[in-house]
Amino acid sequence: MIMGQNTPLFNSINLSIRRRRGTVWASKLGISYQTDETPWCGLFVAHCMSLVSDRLPANPLGSRQWAKYGRRLDKGVPGSILVFWRGSPRGWNGHVGFYVSESAGHYHVLGGNQSNAVTTAKLSKRRLLDIRWPESYPVKGERVLLSLPHPPL
Repeated sequence: MIMGQNTPLFNSINLSIRRRRGTVWASKLGISYQTDETPWCGLFVAHCMSLVSDRLPANPLGSRQWAKYGRRLDKGVPGSILVFWRGSPRGWNGHVGFYVSESAGHYHVLGGNQSNAVTTAKLSKRRLLDIRWPESYPVKGERVLLSLPHPPL
């Protein structure tokens, strides 16, 4: 029998890796991270940004707190931080990740806690709250626009 991804053993190993990853990242950042049930998209961004910046938002686990980080950009460039609303634009829930590229209606975002993993996911442009960049680094790069595949000739 081939072990699939939905087996109890795989799920147990995946849960163990998630717990360790979250606690290791949080410990290095001095952040209280009590449970793997805590949304961790902000923790992933904090871990990555700690490698290039010594300043983080007051509560980096709060995804919308990243809208106060660094400086605002008018458009996404590779590596910029995208902050999205979740549930309601006026609520407190959100999501945060890094700009990879975009298409007509979506941003392609590298982030943590996307299907409970670090992945690239498409998020609607209508949910965007802010685009941020670390103040201590010059902005480099341009928007990456993906077009629809051309029909076969």
